[in-house]
Amino acid sequence: LSGSIPSSIGCLKELKHLILSENELSGPIPVEMENLVKLQDLFLGKNQLCGLIPPQVASLKALSWVSLSQNQFSGVIPNEFGDLDNLQYLRLSGNYGLSGPI
Repeated sequence: LSGSIPSSIGCLKELKHLILSENELSGPIPVEMENLVKLQDLFLGKNQLCGLIPPQVASLKALSWVSLSQNQFSGVIPNEFGDLDNLQYLRLSGNYGLSGPI
């Protein structure tokens, strides 16, 4: 897969698992993903995604596994990850533009 993640992904309100690792996806994570309130697993590692990690995505309460590693994300790691009670796995490695505490 290549190209950007379409903003229409936010319409998939029943989605629980989004696994798009090891593709050629580029651009930012669409803010519309904040509508995926049932999302438990978010695997976007090993792509060419860039920009900030949207705080709205980092505050999806059902998230338990998140891998955003080996992309080109930059900026501060959203504090909202620290408020996720169900979060068991968070991988952000390989994003050399990310900074800040978790």
